[in-house]
Amino acid sequence: MIYSFCHQKKEGLPYVLLEAGLAELPCIASRVGGVPEVISDQESGLLINPNNHMSIVEALTQLMNNPDERMAYSYNLADSIKNNFNLEQMTKSTEAIYNH
Repeated sequence: MIYSFCHQKKEGLPYVLLEAGLAELPCIASRVGGVPEVISDQESGLLINPNNHMSIVEALTQLMNNPDERMAYSYNLADSIKNNFNLEQMTKSTEAIYNH
């Protein structure tokens, strides 16, 4: 079983989550920086508290014990990334920042 983890105290927009999501891997990440823009907690993955080292254990246990949930998170994350982080969408967002 393969999972993607992103457990840090600070982060911008982690491309590893975009790559893992497109690979339809279930993801667990710290609720920091731009991570919540990529993962919706308990919808497209699990967000954990970066200040609680046991939260990753709890999240792993949850995913290992719930294969249907794990699969749903994987598909939901892939769909979200395809819709919200494609080249066209990211180009428009970047242009909006510089045109503002």
